[in-house]
Amino acid sequence: MRPAAIVKSEDTSGHAQQRMIELLHVLAPQEGYNLTALPSVRILRSDRALRRTPVLYDPGIVIVCQGRKRGYFGDRLFVYDAQHYLAVSVPVPFDMETDATPAQPLLALYLHLDFTVAADLVLQIDRHCAAEPPQAPRSMLSSPIDADMRTAVLRFLEALNRPLEAAVLAPGLLRELYFRVLTGPQGRSLRPCCITEIREIMMPTPSILAAFTPTGKLRASINLGNPILAGADAGGHARGVSVDLAGEFARRLGVELELVVVDAAGKSVDVVASEQADVGFFAIDPVRGANIAFSAAYVLIEGCYLVKEDSPIQANAEVDQAPHRVVVGQGSAYDLFLTRALRHAQILRSPTSPTVVDTFLETGAEVAAGVRQQLEADARRFGGLRLLGGRFMVIQQAMGTPKSRGEEAAAFLVRFVEQVKASGFVADALARHRIEGASVAPAAA
Repeated sequence: MRPAAIVKSEDTSGHAQQRMIELLHVLAPQEGYNLTALPSVRILRSDRALRRTPVLYDPGIVIVCQGRKRGYFGDRLFVYDAQHYLAVSVPVPFDMETDATPAQPLLALYLHLDFTVAADLVLQIDRHCAAEPPQAPRSMLSSPIDADMRTAVLRFLEALNRPLEAAVLAPGLLRELYFRVLTGPQGRSLRPCCITEIREIMMPTPSILAAFTPTGKLRASINLGNPILAGADAGGHARGVSVDLAGEFARRLGVELELVVVDAAGKSVDVVASEQADVGFFAIDPVRGANIAFSAAYVLIEGCYLVKEDSPIQANAEVDQAPHRVVVGQGSAYDLFLTRALRHAQILRSPTSPTVVDTFLETGAEVAAGVRQQLEADARRFGGLRLLGGRFMVIQQAMGTPKSRGEEAAAFLVRFVEQVKASGFVADALARHRIEGASVAPAAA
């Protein structure tokens, strides 16, 4: 029984290796470096042996699927072939030679090492298991390719060979390859470089700290008018995704958090624009951008229409007609958007987003506009109402700070938002507060 199991494992491994070679032949039709759908990933092909030659490697991961490379660094020899991969943590000059023939060219996957991605993964790994003490950083290290790494490489190459999967799935599969390296034999040696990157992302300079905390605290504007972002608990205290993000940002700054609670998006914008708060949470809009520096979106929310059950309006495209009145929350993202977008329908403004449906019923208007979750809750509360299918806009919820705080502070806020998206913090907050119908925004381009 034991030998049979071993043979099966070897056969499986050999089949995977052969499939990787087939895929690399397609991805690398020419000698040299071949570009892929991902800018940080290239495929190297060499049809001939190369004698020992001085080279300079940038930080990266080299996974050889056919052929063999040998690197000479001082008196040390590094072999990376179909059974090993090489990781380079800092730019390093060394000598290299290659074994390859036209019949069996060298085929290798080269990943430029993105320390921001690696740092995000280190943070996630450390959240779920005890962090191992880092080893002294090593500029080069060769390690065996285990079954998990081989499977991850095969999945990645399959995705790169299919345009749709290359665009949609390959970035996530690339993160899996980073994960395999960071949790493998080389993880502890790469960790010091990742920790340095984490410090650059997370640690504010004195000028950044001063920009965000002119009163000695971080004052965060919290809008209770958007149920996706925040609400009040039984004791009347603010809680929700934006409160969690504000707390995490204050923790990164190392200061006390003070919440400035309002009941409408427009009021939240005014509080930040007038510098009564240092950061806020609201939808990106060019009008608001006059005085506020936005991060990229951290959450995407749908803006929808609601009508009475017996309304003749059946589709979003039918809303913008002269007889129709559309109720919006004053100063909300959809107020700003529909003010620009609607050409024929009349806009009526309710004091806050939570009172939109009340105003809609009181005035006898034809349409109410708002966040899907709020409208669904109001439809259940009143009855006799329905939402139109689809959405009229995607609301990009972001963080913002007064532009007067300077470009350095704005850039730090941008990095913070990207990091909490990538680390899973935002997704965890949505799940913790049982928020449905909202999704984590993709990484900024």
